[in-house]
Amino acid sequence: KLTCAEAAAATLYICGKKEAAREVLKEFSWGEEFFHLNKQVLDMYASCENAEEVVCKQNEWLELAQKDQSAQQQYQDDSADREHGMPGELPPDEDEYDYDGYDSGEEMKLDKFGNFIVPSKEEEEEEEDDDEETSSEQEEGISES
Repeated sequence: KLTCAEAAAATLYICGKKEAAREVLKEFSWGEEFFHLNKQVLDMYASCENAEEVVCKQNEWLELAQKDQSAQQQYQDDSADREHGMPGELPPDEDEYDYDGYDSGEEMKLDKFGNFIVPSKEEEEEEEDDDEETSSEQEEGISES
């Protein structure tokens, strides 16, 4: 699906108004990336002389995309037993293996959007140090009584 701005820019580009198309999307941080990602298909449509040619190119493109999707699905099915999926996919971060899970005794903090704030290792270590200091102070107070 395209946003209205993307659709307008694509229309301008296909009709030979490439600079005007870029002007439409220059306000968006992703504007140039739209042209980079869609260059092949935009140029394909721009090369068409009439509506029949557009429909023909569209059908060719969709058929090719469907074949690519089928090939990708087949690859994923074939590699389902492997630890990692697609080529170029990064392995899990070491932290993912070291995660002990959520300790239900701790109260989780939430950000303003309601997302859980997971403390970094450094923050956890600081909290542990603070807890140890508090325990030591409390023990000293008890022994003095």
